[in-house]
Amino acid sequence: LYLSHAFAMGSQTAWEFCLILFLSAVTQYKSIFLVSTYGVVSNSIVTLFGGSFGIFIDKNERLFTLQFFIFSQNICVIISTCFCLLLLGRIRNDIGMEDDATLESNKHINNVLAGFP
Repeated sequence: LYLSHAFAMGSQTAWEFCLILFLSAVTQYKSIFLVSTYGVVSNSIVTLFGGSFGIFIDKNERLFTLQFFIFSQNICVIISTCFCLLLLGRIRNDIGMEDDATLESNKHINNVLAGFP
């Protein structure tokens, strides 16, 4: 049980670190708006709804609760992926602009995104 928890927490920490790097790379490391917005929103949700989630877990059967949260997590991943694809599509559509700074910016973003499928 402890080993499973250690792997889960390590995975969560690695995901958050990579997400922050990705959000920073999208802005070419010139703005922390996306990173700070992510931090404020995620911590606000935990603060506002953490108690409600705890009450929900205590009042329902463990199997139902587990299934509910796994389903909710999968829906959140799908929604996040859709928003990410929209963002990446918007970035790739901006390549046709003729401003030198924009072209250089888009080259940098495309280099960063080249490692993603």
